[in-house]
Amino acid sequence: PPRDRHAPPTASMTPPRSRPPGSIPPADHRRILLLLSVLLSSASSTAAAAAVGAFAPSPPASDRRFDYYCCRRYPSRRRQPPPPPPRLRFCPTVPLRAAGDGVDDVDAGADADFVVSAANGEALGRGGGGDVTNGAEEDAALLPPTRETRRLEARLMKSMRETCRKYDMIEEGDHVMVCVSGGKDSATMLRLLMDLRSRLDRPGGTRFQITAVHLDQKQPGYDGAPLVTWLDSVGVAYKIVSEDTYSIVKDKTPEGKTYCSLCSRLRRGVLYNVARELGCNKLALGHHGDDAIETLLLNAVHAGQLKAMPARYHSPDGNVDVLRPLIGCMEEDIRAYATLMNFPILPCNLCGSQPDAQRSRVKVLAGTLDALNPNARRNFVRAMGDVRPSHLLDVELREACGMDGRTGRAVDAERARSVHG
Repeated sequence: PPRDRHAPPTASMTPPRSRPPGSIPPADHRRILLLLSVLLSSASSTAAAAAVGAFAPSPPASDRRFDYYCCRRYPSRRRQPPPPPPRLRFCPTVPLRAAGDGVDDVDAGADADFVVSAANGEALGRGGGGDVTNGAEEDAALLPPTRETRRLEARLMKSMRETCRKYDMIEEGDHVMVCVSGGKDSATMLRLLMDLRSRLDRPGGTRFQITAVHLDQKQPGYDGAPLVTWLDSVGVAYKIVSEDTYSIVKDKTPEGKTYCSLCSRLRRGVLYNVARELGCNKLALGHHGDDAIETLLLNAVHAGQLKAMPARYHSPDGNVDVLRPLIGCMEEDIRAYATLMNFPILPCNLCGSQPDAQRSRVKVLAGTLDALNPNARRNFVRAMGDVRPSHLLDVELREACGMDGRTGRAVDAERARSVHG
């Protein structure tokens, strides 16, 4: 029959087993043997500490019950496992440079970031892989990407991929010549295009080639060693050539005029020749959204035209397509990303020597738009892709869009259907 649990013990009940005073419980025997085996077989302090931790007293039953019921009622209070240690990933950067070694490039002209190369003094190089092995790569920094770096890279990559998809910039079998000036914009563009190439290099993806080109303009105090070191570390095919365009620009530019117009034309003249030499069918330039805004304002103020920078256009002279993958990205994001990635920045003695240029003044004007709306400049770039011809004063544009140039009425229904009222 079942025993009453409230009844006092009787003599017929089996008394509990008792241990002599000072004896060790059997469970502790196993713990002591485990500790001795670990200490004798391994000299690792970490393993010994883990064995000693086996003697840590377990929480009382009341605490365990509290944890059980508390976790069922409040799932957020459950004990989570510790996060894994950060995984080191190779970041293709050059050694950290002291402050003042370089300044950001100043986009002083519509084509200020054009960097091409001529046939004189050319040097063709092929960078190594992404691992740090020897030579210049030993100086590369092995730094894990921070959360801010990943966030900026994701934002820039998203904007660049949307631009490339919208204008069909990257196609199967393309050979893209990336113009690297030594500034933050072109370095960011090269890094993002290389990342995009690795993502698309898969079955069913779009495969294309990249060749970076840098021009040594023979400027006083020029030192391209940091850029060469960085190009070697990222593992990209590159070409560095030398041509004395600095002396021509200084000699031919009248006093008080800007250098950018003549400098861009000189570089543009050899741009298509280099593309033909390398077999490239597309050129990638590092202009961003702020450059497009400044160009639009400059043309509107000084020329009376609504004209900015196209994301893609075809040049019949060189039979190549000119691309601007970063046209939808903002300069502040590019500057922050370049600082975190520690890209090599080479100063320009032409653009940086004219702080009173019109583009520098317009840059200040464009910066005041943020006082009206934090997203003013992003909306400005978005507005360039959402034009309403019916609300503009260009008669020829109205007629080209299927409307009557004077009244604005739809003449061609098929064309006028795409015009937003």
